[in-house]
Amino acid sequence: MTGNSLRNTVAGLFVRHGSPVSPIYAAKAGLGVFATMILLGLLSESVELTVLIAPFGASAVLLFGHPASPLAQPVNIAGSYLLGVVLTCGHMAWFPGSSLAAALSLAILMILMLMLRITHPPAGAIPLIAVSGEAQSIEMALAVILGASVLTALALLRRTVPPRSNPDPGQPELVQPASAVFDDGVSPND
Repeated sequence: MTGNSLRNTVAGLFVRHGSPVSPIYAAKAGLGVFATMILLGLLSESVELTVLIAPFGASAVLLFGHPASPLAQPVNIAGSYLLGVVLTCGHMAWFPGSSLAAALSLAILMILMLMLRITHPPAGAIPLIAVSGEAQSIEMALAVILGASVLTALALLRRTVPPRSNPDPGQPELVQPASAVFDDGVSPND
């Protein structure tokens, strides 16, 4: 590899792909994340259950920073967390504390999220939280369902608060025609 080639390769690692946003938009997104974490923290204290968990921080970043992203839609948030809890609780009942159960839960969760078109990456952390032993299954399930409900409600509320326009004009449409070809080259008719 020549010096220029290596330099271009390294420089390519630092290319920013997101569209620029205004300072006001960024401040509103930051305020939304802040308010969400405060709300989840207060909820944690009032119900004496750890509702303020790391995946919800990642969800809030998507929800307020990239609200038009397919990954930040209310159905994705609610559906993926619900699937994650159901799969994780089921697998952990059979294999408590097992990394095999976490791996199986995460793999099946990924397959289902893709097949149902409700991918929300932060939900993939739920099986890992369960195997880390941070909470009992029922406590974790309640915390995730409660937190995901709050996030989903905020995602719905976010749609009514200006600016409602998509900050990234290059963002793909949320709904694609049935004849669309997917990234892997497979059409829905295959």
